[in-house]
Amino acid sequence: MFLLGIGGASDLTYGLTMDQVPDFAAYVVYLLGIVGDGINLDFEHLSEHNREDQIKVMAHLLHHTRKALVDAHLEWKEIGYTARYNAFYNDTNRPTNFTKFASDGELVDIQ
Repeated sequence: MFLLGIGGASDLTYGLTMDQVPDFAAYVVYLLGIVGDGINLDFEHLSEHNREDQIKVMAHLLHHTRKALVDAHLEWKEIGYTARYNAFYNDTNRPTNFTKFASDGELVDIQ
């Protein structure tokens, strides 16, 4: 499997805005029409700045990219999302004996 990767230890604060999502999704379809089995969106850390807006942009991005792939008859292409490994844990839900690294549970609210 060959996935195109976009992002990398970054957030969406300065990377992608809501109004850019349709063009981004169209470009993903264009690229995946040429090469690849899918795309991995590697926006590992949602920053404290405008977190709610970033979550909305990510949801909008996933929805529009999937819709654009289906409309282009590329529905078999995969969309992946790389989260920081501890992004779903905070002090109230961290498993026993799990090494505590700094995390505010930045993705707990989108499970």
